[in-house]
Amino acid sequence: MKRRLEELQDGQDWVHIDFKRYDGHVYEDLKDNRIRIIFNSKPPTELRACLKANGFKWSRALGAWQKKISQKT
Repeated sequence: MKRRLEELQDGQDWVHIDFKRYDGHVYEDLKDNRIRIIFNSKPPTELRACLKANGFKWSRALGAWQKKISQKT
């Protein structure tokens, strides 16, 4: 997980915002037009339900919750 975060932080198309309440990071991927949230551990059930309710999908390949950036994001 740390290696993946380091790779993401090295990318020039990323804007990084700390997401400390749940020990994670929010990234805006300008190239892919997506917002991604990467947690250091599995978030609580309530938070996962909130993410799903707001259009986020789990990407196993990226190890992140993500959704396309839109006017509502």
